[in-house]
Amino acid sequence: MAGLERTVYAVPPLTDDLGAYRWSEERSGLILPNRHGGYLDLRTWRRRIWKPAAERAGVDATPYDLRHTYASLLIHENRSPVDVAARMGNSPALVLGTYAHPFAEQEHATAVKMEDAIANARRDVLKTYSPVKKRRQKKAA
Repeated sequence: MAGLERTVYAVPPLTDDLGAYRWSEERSGLILPNRHGGYLDLRTWRRRIWKPAAERAGVDATPYDLRHTYASLLIHENRSPVDVAARMGNSPALVLGTYAHPFAEQEHATAVKMEDAIANARRDVLKTYSPVKKRRQKKAA
């Protein structure tokens, strides 16, 4: 899968979460590798991880919905369409076409920092949250 690497922007709540769930202290190009150190299989991950987590959280959402949430949070920070596009790896035209309604809603609203929006959304969830035990990564043979 060479050539698919890219730099992504992450807010502190996300980097904190990723640090907490990192399977190995070893540094590699993959943030969350599979148990053999390679790429996660998306279908397996959706079935084993995403679906049970969404059910426990009581939400009906897909992983792709996270992109829409991220874009909306950026827009509510009063980020420009060009900045939102750069952070999402899209063109400004695609961002404006897909997210025109949040831009219109935000035009007369007060900007909200993404970190603050995430903290507010998590307040009630964190009361019932129990961390998952860290799993050790198996060494590839």
